[in-house]
Amino acid sequence: MVFSHKEFGLKINNLYEILATTYKFSMENMEFIPNTSCMGIRIIQKGKVEMYPYPTTVTFENLKNNGLVLINFVDNIYLYALSA
Repeated sequence: MVFSHKEFGLKINNLYEILATTYKFSMENMEFIPNTSCMGIRIIQKGKVEMYPYPTTVTFENLKNNGLVLINFVDNIYLYALSA
């Protein structure tokens, strides 16, 4: 399945500020541990999203380990600022 950016009103090469939610699985406690961080993304071509988390972050580590991210668009700047 290809991500249809036009369906969501997104334009190629525009910068979008989002909340990126990733997770890791704890073998000790047998549970998922979520992590959410502010991040910028770009749609670089049909179906491809570009993001550059800092290499020393939990987000980067989670993406490296499982490659899964939930992208949350927020239209309330106050909520975005709280998560920062």
